[in-house]
Amino acid sequence: MKIIIYLFIFVLLFTACDQSRGSYPAQVMCGDVIYSESLETVPFKDIGEQIGEIKKRVRPLPKNNGEANSAEVGSKLFKIVGEDQKKAIAIKKDDVYFKATH
Repeated sequence: MKIIIYLFIFVLLFTACDQSRGSYPAQVMCGDVIYSESLETVPFKDIGEQIGEIKKRVRPLPKNNGEANSAEVGSKLFKIVGEDQKKAIAIKKDDVYFKATH
């Protein structure tokens, strides 16, 4: 019985100390700016010109333009009408535009 308890404690400690898989914010990089994705949607009427596309999905965080850790490869990036591009952009996912902010 003691062996089972020790084994259980060992497994519990081993899995609790595993830091290799963390939780990171959903981010994209475009124009040398890192944007954090949100669940806020942007109406189509406020979508401006396309400014980029996700070329590579990375973990844990993007470091180069066209990289993302959440958005799928091929997701399009757009300006938002009336917003400073350095502060916010839109990401098109499944025909829905989501706001990403700096």
